[in-house]
Amino acid sequence: MFSFFFAISVVCAQTVKVGLFSTDKTIKVELKDVCELTSGSGNNKIPAGVYEVSLKSKRIVFGEDSFDQPILLKPSDDSHAIGINSKSYTGTISLNLLIIKFF
Repeated sequence: MFSFFFAISVVCAQTVKVGLFSTDKTIKVELKDVCELTSGSGNNKIPAGVYEVSLKSKRIVFGEDSFDQPILLKPSDDSHAIGINSKSYTGTISLNLLIIKFF
């Protein structure tokens, strides 16, 4: 059985870290506006929509594409929230996925 620990940081005047634990293999990320996705792989513009996010071979799979960890998601308009598993966060989101194996 695999479990994933999703570490999410919200970057603003103060850094807020939110840890989510899930036995699901994916999380759902909802972008209400175009976001800039920054990773070690470079910068990309991601259109508004709902995306499945998972971990594969130590890379974050975001929709159809995969990226080096961590990834930063920054909305083009700071007033737009980013939804992570039905919870909303404002500001820039840092997403890092870690695998925890139970034997």
